Amino acid sequence: MKNKIALVTFLIFSGLLISCSPKAEESPWTWLSHQKPMYEMTTAEVDSFLPQLQEKFPNWDARLKALSLNRLGTVYDWHAIGDGCPPDTTPVFTVKKTNCTVQILTNEALALSRSYAQAESLMAYIDYYPVPEGQNPVSYQNRVHFTYDRINTSRFFKDITREIAKPSELDSVHIILNRRKDGTHFLKIPFEKPVTAYYIPIQKVTKDLLKRLPPVCGVDFVRKKMWPLGIMIAHEGMVFNGDTLIHASSEAKKVVKQNFWNYLFRKDGTSAFDGVVFFKFIDVNKPQKQK
Repeated sequence: MKNKIALVTFLIFSGLLISCSPKAEESPWTWLSHQKPMYEMTTAEVDSFLPQLQEKFPNWDARLKALSLNRLGTVYDWHAIGDGCPPDTTPVFTVKKTNCTVQILTNEALALSRSYAQAESLMAYIDYYPVPEGQNPVSYQNRVHFTYDRINTSRFFKDITREIAKPSELDSVHIILNRRKDGTHFLKIPFEKPVTAYYIPIQKVTKDLLKRLPPVCGVDFVRKKMWPLGIMIAHEGMVFNGDTLIHASSEAKKVVKQNFWNYLFRKDGTSAFDGVVFFKFIDVNKPQKQK
């Protein structure tokens, strides 16, 4: 009888201990899988989501990946954002629609922010050139319209092409951004900028080269036929672990995830592009190492 009582007592206390023991903590990726895609969220829901995103993904690269996965399916709109003032009165920020460049810019803003309003306000710095203190940077003429200039001048991005590729894998072209071959401007703004642009020719892109990429980076796609227009870059997206591309596709009309190699090269080995440029997203909230 005593043995039976002891056994019952043991089972009761074991049950109490089990029931009182802490539950296994939910994986951040499991949490992410339960969240609405951002394009379905209200502003209030974005305000709730972003602080949790920062807490669950303190690592910068992981946060960028989480954002990119959450935003899959966002509808493509070539004119997704503007300046919020004439001549382009489209708002400067949205999570409801995107294009290839807007996806890059808004992912940077969202990864740095804890609210919708903060991400929106950051666009004045991410998508525009610096201006003297007290002046408003937001205007069509002051917008960073040319991707190659953005990744080589903005504190939010950094061109890493020459860090990834060996000298024998690089090529360069001298181009005047925004100047057509006939000397006129592609965009009707008083901007043109001569640059020596470095890129990796598509023939030099190998699986070995892609293994050298950081866990998360941006990719710009080069088309030579754009050069006579004063444009270096034709498209852009994000690459994860050197093998997964997430980008806003004009063909799919939404943000999609696909194999990076298969996007670069058709089955017959040809490509729609003439080369690639790689860049990093910079966590400007984190003190940067001095060179």
